[in-house]
Amino acid sequence: MIAGNQGDEKKQFVEFDLPPMIWLNADEKARLKNSRAVYSNPSFTDILNRADEAMGLFPNPVDSIFYEGYLSNHPRRINTVNHLNDMKSIYSLSWTYLITGEERYGIKTKEYLSAWVSKYKPTGNDVNENKLDICFFAFDAIKELLTFEERSKIKIWISDIAEKQKLKWDVNSGSSNRHAKRLKLIYLSSLILDDNNLKEFVFQKFNTLLETSLNADGTTRDLVRRDAMHYNVSCLLNILETANLLSMENRNYYLYQTDSGASLKNCVQFVLPYAKGEKIYKEWVNTKIEFDRKRALSGDAFYQPGKPWDRFEAIDMLILASRYDNSLLHLSEELIRKKYGNNNYWIFILNNILSN
Repeated sequence: MIAGNQGDEKKQFVEFDLPPMIWLNADEKARLKNSRAVYSNPSFTDILNRADEAMGLFPNPVDSIFYEGYLSNHPRRINTVNHLNDMKSIYSLSWTYLITGEERYGIKTKEYLSAWVSKYKPTGNDVNENKLDICFFAFDAIKELLTFEERSKIKIWISDIAEKQKLKWDVNSGSSNRHAKRLKLIYLSSLILDDNNLKEFVFQKFNTLLETSLNADGTTRDLVRRDAMHYNVSCLLNILETANLLSMENRNYYLYQTDSGASLKNCVQFVLPYAKGEKIYKEWVNTKIEFDRKRALSGDAFYQPGKPWDRFEAIDMLILASRYDNSLLHLSEELIRKKYGNNNYWIFILNNILSN
């Protein structure tokens, strides 16, 4: 998403995010393929249209990503986001291939994926490489279209990402949402590489992540550090993404209670009065992070101290948490309808189909 006047670089502030990761097992892929419930929903029509648009475009990879640590109007970050828009094409193409089975979408996905694998050099930066998580999904979606040599090349690249992420693991520094992103990338790598050592690393570190990230009063470490519900919800969303992936191993972390008495459930419950609009959270007022203050000084409206938190930011977190608490679906749908005028929201629709 690009906000601001794109003709004036000083006022152009860029962010880049994709929908949260929804990994599919073989049964789920079969259920979605040619599903009437999917085909009949306008949210899939949007994905299909974007996939058709991507069919006429060409990959635009880079060897380095300059995103984390850069102000949102920094020329390097703006340029990086222009390249990262390829990930939106990969997202639409890979989902369209999975659902329609039309090989042309899979072949185009391969073109994009191969281009990025050939050019991008992994660094172990969790924020930057989290922007590439759809590449893992895409590989799983199109692997039957790849030659042995193509699969091997992509797996080497994924292994490089995983090993560099492991080397930079330090749960006691930085934001908790970043540690969750790191573990997500390592676990996705373990699925593709069928690497039990990587899986075991994630299992061990995820418990530590919960212990250090969640507080017994329902807050998170990120809320305390940043004084922003934005980062509180981002922390929970990223932890839930990883927790949902680990649920494939019959591990339920939603109710897991840390030694301090904290849990994902309690932290999600803490957000609800703000998501319902019963309480207002004024963002960034007492942030402990100097970079947040630099963002505000740059003129970025999103980071202005005292700005009321946008409760629509809770939508994706609520959808992921609804896997464990169905009552959260009502609030997520209410927010979706208020924001978009209908409930044709891809992750919401997908979650409902896979849950039934």
